[in-house]
Amino acid sequence: MKFELFIMAINDLNHLSKPKKPNRRWFKSAVLIVSLAIAIYTVKLLTQPIGQVLGSFWENSTSAVTRMLSGPRSLKKDDGLTNFLLVGIDKRNRKEGSFLADTLIIASFNHKAEKATLLSLPRDLWVNGTKINALPALGDQGNYPGGGMKLLIGSLEEILDIPIHYYARIDFEGFEKGIDAIGGIDIFVDTVFDDYMYPRAGFENAPWEERFEHLHFDEGLQHMDGKTALKYARSRHALGPEGTDFARARRQQKVLLAVKNKVLSAETLFDFGRLRELYFALSENTVTNVEVAEFPLFFNLAKNFGGQKVETDVLDGGDGRGGLLYSPPDLENYGGAWVLIPKAGDFSQVQEFVKEIFYQ
Repeated sequence: MKFELFIMAINDLNHLSKPKKPNRRWFKSAVLIVSLAIAIYTVKLLTQPIGQVLGSFWENSTSAVTRMLSGPRSLKKDDGLTNFLLVGIDKRNRKEGSFLADTLIIASFNHKAEKATLLSLPRDLWVNGTKINALPALGDQGNYPGGGMKLLIGSLEEILDIPIHYYARIDFEGFEKGIDAIGGIDIFVDTVFDDYMYPRAGFENAPWEERFEHLHFDEGLQHMDGKTALKYARSRHALGPEGTDFARARRQQKVLLAVKNKVLSAETLFDFGRLRELYFALSENTVTNVEVAEFPLFFNLAKNFGGQKVETDVLDGGDGRGGLLYSPPDLENYGGAWVLIPKAGDFSQVQEFVKEIFYQ
């Protein structure tokens, strides 16, 4: 594969280079645009019933904002699909430039079928001589053209045989602060579970018995702040069925949908204080390639895809609908690490699976 030689060279590097600074221009402009739209509708709140205003806000405000911009009239797409990669990274207690991807989710919007699909990818997937979660760090360390995100996107496009048009990379600090800024989220916990090996931040080099904390989640509807939601999404060693990577990916998807619904709710959009806090939470902790002029297009797209139009799936090792991956016994061929590789010997079946769920 075309990235393999680059990966092999990166593995021999002895020092790191700094990653590019986050693209903060998008968030500043985005908040300005949303604030302007809300200011216009504040006047209507003084003269019309609130129910009527809220009902017309989505349709009218997004079209008004779009007219104020001279940008593109449609999002990038191929064969009716717009694909968005969301990456969560852990920057805590790590050397600059060595950040690993903890979460990898592709959101595919099918404009023809008017549906969205969330596909979670395992962080242990073996790609081009390394785990997929290491690609962002390797690309930044080795000054790969376009940086670590470019390397990750190129590798995903190659193995999945789909284009990735947009991406956003957010670290754990931004994730926690962002959820706190919108007042937390509500998650229905399907199964009670305990995780006795959740890593404690800052205790990576402590004695073994001090490195972990005990997580417990009860079944039922739970209101979570940012720290609790992060633990719920990251837990990997829970006892029982919640201890699988498949269950973890499902929890991450639930959190993502809950955040989307809370951000787009009137409770958030009509609260200038929350918008301000959300801006500060994201501006220092997120990198994206979405252009300013494309923001209202994404805003309109997100509010059109309700929960009933969003499907979720996981590329997994057998306990989900995919079942196309397995962990090989000869770990010495993979640096001694536990990894996942395609059962077919290549990614042909994976590509068929991805096209099936995205194009249906």
